[in-house]
Amino acid sequence: MTEPTPSAKTLTKTHRVTDAIHSVYRLLANIGVAVGFLLAVGVFIETVIGMGSLVFEWLTRNFGIHLAQSAIFLVVIVVGTFAHWFKKKNQKWYGLVEVVFGAASAGSISFRMTPGPPLLTQWATLAGCAYVIARGLNNVSEAKRKLAL
Repeated sequence: MTEPTPSAKTLTKTHRVTDAIHSVYRLLANIGVAVGFLLAVGVFIETVIGMGSLVFEWLTRNFGIHLAQSAIFLVVIVVGTFAHWFKKKNQKWYGLVEVVFGAASAGSISFRMTPGPPLLTQWATLAGCAYVIARGLNNVSEAKRKLAL
């Protein structure tokens, strides 16, 4: 005797449930990877910011305040030029870097906030972080659109 085979309708329903469960697992795994990555980037940014302060103090002590400020001015121009080049080469990755940097910066700022009078600089910087994240997402979607053409 042969066993009855389940109907196609039952298989389809079972497959849909299994696919939904796998989708939830993938989503949770992606969220876990994203959170871990953002934490790692946040630690990196905190380290760089801390080192940046030390470098600025060293420059100021050894070369004076005006040369130290000029050096920072030039470094910002060089980094901006590199960012422009990087965006032209790979807009999707540039957008992803923007999103990660904006999120990590927002975390760095928000986790340092304390109750009391709000600081305009902190809120303005958080608004800037939101803008950077929005621009990053726009760059990713624009890059995908260009690839689809």
